[in-house]
Amino acid sequence: MTRNPSQKNKIALLFNRMKKAAFIITAILLNMASSAREASMYHIHIKWTGAHDSVVYMAHYYGKSWPDFFVMDSARLDMNGAAEFTGKDTSFAGGVCIMLLDRRTHFDFLLGKNDDFDITVSTDRFPEAAKLDKVTFTHSPENEHFQEYFNLLKDYGGTKTLPEKILAYRREYEKKYPGTFLTEIFYTMEKPEIPAGPYYLPDGKTIDSGFASRYEKAHYWDGFNFNDNRLVFTPQYDGRLKDYMARLVAHAPDSFIHESKILLTKTKDAKDLFNYTLWSLVSYAEKSRAQGMENALLYLLDNYYLKGYATWLTDKELKKYEEIAKDIKYPSGITGNHVGNNAPEILLPNIKTEKEESMTSMKAKYTLLVFFSPSCGHCQHEIPLLDSLYRAVLKDKGVKVYTVSTEGSVNEVRDFVATHKIDDWTNTWDRGHVGDYHNKYEVYITPEIYLLDENKIVKGKHLDHTNIADLIDQSDNGVKAKPKE
Repeated sequence: MTRNPSQKNKIALLFNRMKKAAFIITAILLNMASSAREASMYHIHIKWTGAHDSVVYMAHYYGKSWPDFFVMDSARLDMNGAAEFTGKDTSFAGGVCIMLLDRRTHFDFLLGKNDDFDITVSTDRFPEAAKLDKVTFTHSPENEHFQEYFNLLKDYGGTKTLPEKILAYRREYEKKYPGTFLTEIFYTMEKPEIPAGPYYLPDGKTIDSGFASRYEKAHYWDGFNFNDNRLVFTPQYDGRLKDYMARLVAHAPDSFIHESKILLTKTKDAKDLFNYTLWSLVSYAEKSRAQGMENALLYLLDNYYLKGYATWLTDKELKKYEEIAKDIKYPSGITGNHVGNNAPEILLPNIKTEKEESMTSMKAKYTLLVFFSPSCGHCQHEIPLLDSLYRAVLKDKGVKVYTVSTEGSVNEVRDFVATHKIDDWTNTWDRGHVGDYHNKYEVYITPEIYLLDENKIVKGKHLDHTNIADLIDQSDNGVKAKPKE
């Protein structure tokens, strides 16, 4: 079986308080991890003191932390609390596993290819309030070290900042046992230490306020082994990847695409890491609310999903993404209005002259394209705020406004313009309802606002008075800042 990280484990816990504690875990394991791998053999003998005649489950992490996991094996403890796990899993490269009786009674351990070791567990007050007392390993030195580290963490439970003692343990271990799996795991937890400031620009006088974030980004993945498939079978990778993309990568399509290329190139020789990274990036782009991110999604679909790299997708799922890509390129069958594309022409009569006005012929550094309705309550609220912003800020930035009234008579539109004192804008109306802007610009509700540059390239869409000025500043300065949430 192979795994799809978009499917979560469905866990149902059924406790029989009269006799024993038991639970049912249903894991949906689809086509994610590489199947073209030599089987991972394992043999584990477990002695669980304080528990007997109970089912114990062995599971593993897949990118995310508890309680997201996948069950890989199970065994029943005999009357002496003993059981054996013997098997092979072609989809598991090795990683951090979980041995558990129930939601509260469980522990993590490391499992690698061809591992053969013993585990002894002590449990107090079973089954009503089971509590792990001690876990020991035999014939597995690395698990002994892992348990030692875990016990150290327990001593500082609830501490937001890791004590220096724990950090020192990890660094000492990395030096003493290079190349081991636990060392690789520790590297995934490391955060760059930013050199003490102050930091200056090349002139030697101006404070470089962006140095710290640039340094952290440049060194974020230091030590991370992108060739080790086992690291996706740990609780760290998903959070690490999302933190990097959310905090250190600009929320703009070009930056996102650039970083995606780098990450996918780094993981190309580790199939499981590559698959998880690709899936995660597509998911992130799909959910992003940042301007233009549909272009980043389109890049990933065109260059990876639709070129056969997403081997876990069913034919039905692949067809869905083909339709998504098509909709991004040609929404409603018409050339896209997405950020970076040429804005489709609008040719409608001016309410003053009743002569047709070409939107694309307007001479302006920036053009605000505003769709509104005289009877729209939200328009009555937004247009005055937009006008205040225009007079206070936007006009001096070289902005001109082209409006389209999507409904109403010419007199209703004129009354709206006069009431809100926006007669210095270019105001048009669709008197014959012949304009195709509903499809061209996805105008399904009003107001709908687009920002275009002097070449009538779409710079932003679905805007309002709160984010237009920042978007123009970012465009002027060539800076891709994060949008407001």
